[in-house]
Amino acid sequence: MPARGCPRTPGRASCSSPPVCRSKQPAGDRHQKHATLQVARIRPAETLEISTAPFAHLFIARDTADLEGAGLLAEGDAVRVTGSEGQRLTGGPDGAEVLMWEMHAAASMR
Repeated sequence: MPARGCPRTPGRASCSSPPVCRSKQPAGDRHQKHATLQVARIRPAETLEISTAPFAHLFIARDTADLEGAGLLAEGDAVRVTGSEGQRLTGGPDGAEVLMWEMHAAASMR
């Protein structure tokens, strides 16, 4: 069985870094009915409550943010969150751009 990864770019681990991924699938067609990607631009000192989904993956795309219970996250940092009770994410001095994948079912290798 071939290794899982980007369906159109052999050897690529995943499709999470467009435009490098050469998948021909439409952006909204990733076959993940239990997952939602959320994108936010947080102003300096602005606070957001992160999802209470059973599983979440938070990625800091630009600048810095402080995640309640985890501390300061810098550009490029990622955090896996399970069983969140609505932790707060606060933008750093220059704000932050964040991506969060919210998942309502555990990943499976089908």
